[in-house]
Amino acid sequence: MALDRETIARRLRKLEENLSLLQELRGIEAAEFLGDPKTRLYAAHLLQTASQCVIDIGSHLVSGLNLGRVDRYSDIPKVLAERGIISPELSRKLKKMVGLRNILVHEYLEVDYGSLYQFIQTELCDFEEFAAAVTKFLEGEGRKNDTA
Repeated sequence: MALDRETIARRLRKLEENLSLLQELRGIEAAEFLGDPKTRLYAAHLLQTASQCVIDIGSHLVSGLNLGRVDRYSDIPKVLAERGIISPELSRKLKKMVGLRNILVHEYLEVDYGSLYQFIQTELCDFEEFAAAVTKFLEGEGRKNDTA
């Protein structure tokens, strides 16, 4: 399978859109966030979708670049780090993010919205770092193809 840059670009745009909306939620006090079910569910959906964008982009890179096979979503960040697309530190953070996504999708009855609020306050930069790393990688790949 070849690398489809438009597929990745569309998901990067969706990730950016969700991040923008999540950043707006940073201004909400914890008590207000925790006391409003609509806000909590909105935040959970945005985080789930943003995490899925990361998974989809990573999966597409692994497949499109023939980096091997991954059996679990949580393996994708490790493979990307081994290839040098993302840093090992970001790989560890993204593995935790995949775990958060799994909770939001599969264990939705057990969501700790206090932790979700804290994640929004402190961890959104991991999404930004991922998007920047992928963009940088793709730009480098484009230059390689231009000189080939």
